[in-house]
Amino acid sequence: MFEHDQHRRRRAAGGAGGLALAVALALGAAGPAAAGDLAGPELAAGPGFALDASIRQTGHRNGAAVDQHGQHESARLIQSGTGNRADVRQSGQDNTAVLRQQGYDNVASVDQRGMANVANVEQYGAGRVAQIEQFGNGNRVNLVQGPNAPNIAVRQHGDGNVATLIQH
Repeated sequence: MFEHDQHRRRRAAGGAGGLALAVALALGAAGPAAAGDLAGPELAAGPGFALDASIRQTGHRNGAAVDQHGQHESARLIQSGTGNRADVRQSGQDNTAVLRQQGYDNVASVDQRGMANVANVEQYGAGRVAQIEQFGNGNRVNLVQGPNAPNIAVRQHGDGNVATLIQH
């Protein structure tokens, strides 16, 4: 079995969104890419500062993308296995997303808009789908999906919402 390890990290600081985008693109294109990877890691930054993202992938055909706009956004994507996909989109301030996937053909997406939203998603098994949408301020999602769990979508609009879901 061919093991593939990709790691991308981007930290953008300063006031120029163009500089953040240039740093993200330069680092996103660096390093080895395995034959058959979906799209590999993609990092993009719009206007903002103190944007932080890291993508760590081990396995085959995993894909991940982070798109951040705003201030003090943080995203961590960790994948191991085959055919997993993780996407994070953040705009606003002080949003945090952590996605962990282990297994194959899992899909996770997080869309956060507003301030101080937190999403923690952990998936293991095969074919799990999680979609998280948080629009507002101070929202939090903690989600664990095991191998026998159904697909799930969490949509929180407003302020101060909390959802904790553990499915095995």
